[in-house]
Amino acid sequence: MAHKDICIKFEEKGRRFEAVGFLDEGKTYVTGDEMLARTAGENGSAIGDEDEAFLWEYRDCWPNELRPYLLVINRHGPGGQRRVSCFLWNGDSWDEDWLWLGDCWFGSYLVLRRCA
Repeated sequence: MAHKDICIKFEEKGRRFEAVGFLDEGKTYVTGDEMLARTAGENGSAIGDEDEAFLWEYRDCWPNELRPYLLVINRHGPGGQRRVSCFLWNGDSWDEDWLWLGDCWFGSYLVLRRCA
């Protein structure tokens, strides 16, 4: 299965979300801008501020299958519009971090989207 075919769906308090891949078969990375463009499909782009705050509140309920991935959110932060928020599993709990869109984005990343 290609990375772009990964779709992990989950629900919290009636809100439905999905974590999706973005790499074509045989590709190992893309830029952050390409990653966000490729995942802007049917459910819109990566989640923003409101959904991020909501999900963070319920992070202990997320499915275990999300843990191997760094989960990307389209919330811009410190350092300007080129840094986006993400969640990562540290072995005991979820942490938040900021990554640069100009970097390479690999198969260990998924984009969080809200389902309609």
